[in-house]
Amino acid sequence: MRRKVCCVLALAVALFAPTARGAAQTDSSAEITFWNSVKDSRNPAEISAYLDKYPNGTFAPLAKIRLESLKPKSPAPPTEQWAAIGFALLLATARRVTESEHFLRAGRWTHWAYDMFAGADVHGATLGVLGMGRIGQAIARRGALGFCMKVVYHNRSRLSEAEEAAIGARWLSLPELMAQADHLVIVVPYSAATHHLVGPAQLALMKPTATLTNIARGGVVDDAALAEALKAGQLAAAGLDVFEGEPQVHPALLTLPNVVLTPHIASASLATRRAMAELAADNLIAALTGGQPLTPLNPEVLAKA
Repeated sequence: MRRKVCCVLALAVALFAPTARGAAQTDSSAEITFWNSVKDSRNPAEISAYLDKYPNGTFAPLAKIRLESLKPKSPAPPTEQWAAIGFALLLATARRVTESEHFLRAGRWTHWAYDMFAGADVHGATLGVLGMGRIGQAIARRGALGFCMKVVYHNRSRLSEAEEAAIGARWLSLPELMAQADHLVIVVPYSAATHHLVGPAQLALMKPTATLTNIARGGVVDDAALAEALKAGQLAAAGLDVFEGEPQVHPALLTLPNVVLTPHIASASLATRRAMAELAADNLIAALTGGQPLTPLNPEVLAKA
């Protein structure tokens, strides 16, 4: 991994440096010499020495590569990691974990009371999943098989009968989902069609005892409307890993005690982040040596390059 990172950093410097006029006329054998020397190097100083041979980004093969053709995309998302943080937020929100922790850290825990931070049950409750792709199904499995939850969901297309039966899931319209879920988890992709998919009208349908967890994308939920609904008691609590305009967070959400907030860390396990870095490195290496990233975001551009 260290060797790969050193190589990629060196190549990235060359790639994004200003390209000098006439670079395209440089002998293409330089590419072979450069790459064969750099790819096995473990010494950053040695890599820098090779870069010095091509001042001002005059490495010809890089100049010929159109930057837009190098945009890589992630492969299938790390489904289980996303589902894990979603369910962690659901549990923390339902059982008021961060709210009670702040209470304890502030030195306010002086006695026990039967209703102190009493939250909502998860076991046996109704789990609502908005967006039943890979991650949504992984969350549904955790709820159905781990917590004996009744699973209801809304998705553009229904699961097959076999997939629904495996987790006891039942399709509902969006208004029905909002009204019936004890714990709603949102996992839809962001697009113009899903912008503010959950806004004032949808939040007004929720039970006052319900929780909402968003691990989709900022903008799927109207954060200002959510803050107002939480203050008004239209729902009990929320757990959020994504926000509109992040890293900025709506100020009202920061002041509410019944919101669990995390800074977009759904993929933040060591193994997953390492795999993401490896993929980025492999894409760059593949583009510079073979002319095409492994997982291009816009493969149609490659045909024009």
